Amino acid sequence: MSLATTQVVLEALGGHALMLQDCEGEAFADPQQRPDMVLVQDGQSQRVYEAQAHSPSHGNLPELDARATGTWIGNVMRDHTVLPLPVRNQLAVCLYAAGHTEDLNQTRAITAINGFGRAAA
Repeated sequence: MSLATTQVVLEALGGHALMLQDCEGEAFADPQQRPDMVLVQDGQSQRVYEAQAHSPSHGNLPELDARATGTWIGNVMRDHTVLPLPVRNQLAVCLYAAGHTEDLNQTRAITAINGFGRAAA
């Protein structure tokens, strides 16, 4: 099912979802490039981010294995490594959709604190 079709169904059913374009079945944003993001709440759609085709490269990304990824996540959680902007953008939308704040800009600010934002956790 295409993203547009899924959006129409969610709107008709009064659904809730964060939809990411071009994530190829993954549940997270590419740390190198931000996808289109559409938030559907109570059947109302809101584009919260447009795709960012040219994102700065992140030299701090882990190797593609579980151990390196786990170490990297631990470093992010301890504020030793900055979370890439595309992932911070998705985190901000998730916090907003979950009711952490009443304003998306507030969650964007929270996730920008120290590159991650411990207050969000």
